[in-house]
Amino acid sequence: NRLTAFKDPLLHSFNKNASVIDKSSPILSDISSRLNLLVLGDSMGDLTMGKGLGKERENTLRIGFLNGQMDKLSQFLEGFDIVIINDQTVHIPFAIATSIISSSIMN
Repeated sequence: NRLTAFKDPLLHSFNKNASVIDKSSPILSDISSRLNLLVLGDSMGDLTMGKGLGKERENTLRIGFLNGQMDKLSQFLEGFDIVIINDQTVHIPFAIATSIISSSIMN
């Protein structure tokens, strides 16, 4: 009834990026070829989630969720393209993604 070990790779707030994906995994080759990236995060460390994909994305939208730590507002505004304050829902990111998908289908 005690935790004795972790299975590698151990995911934590400072390594949430493609470097932890098995290099032979089909998902890595699938996501590595995509041109767009949507990053949703609630800490400054989340800004590096695209790391390890092989190249910088042409279109990256970083949305930060700032829930209660208003002393970090200036950092969030500097790092994220959009900062959502005190709203833990994904209504805004979902509306943005829906709009992008709809416009790409129409074109």
